[in-house]
Amino acid sequence: YVGAANPNYKGGPNRENMRLRTSYAAKTWAVRVKERDSYACVDCGASGVRLHAHHIETWKDCPDKRYDVANGVTVCIPCHEVRHGRQFAKWVHQVGKISTSARPLVIG
Repeated sequence: YVGAANPNYKGGPNRENMRLRTSYAAKTWAVRVKERDSYACVDCGASGVRLHAHHIETWKDCPDKRYDVANGVTVCIPCHEVRHGRQFAKWVHQVGKISTSARPLVIG
C-alpha cells in the first residue's frame, strides 16, 4: 500500500508549510540572521562552512516570530544537530563548504 491507501498515511507533506519555509520571506530572514552573526556559528565560532539559521522559538509553535531576526541564530550543522537533539539526514552533511562571500539573495 502506497500513499493514501496505506493505513499509516498521514496526508503527506503540508504544502502550505513547505511554501512558507521556502518563501522569499524565509530566505530573507535566514540571510539577515547570518549577516547579523557575521556568517559564523554562534555556538562554536565555525565559519566558511555550511551554516543554518535556527529559530530560537520554534517555527511550529511561534508563527508570529518566524521572520523575526531576533528569534534566530546562526549555527553550523553539528551545532544545529545538538540544538535539536538529533542527527540530520546524511545528505545534509555531504554538501560541501560554501563561500561566505556568496550571497543567495539581494535584499533591498
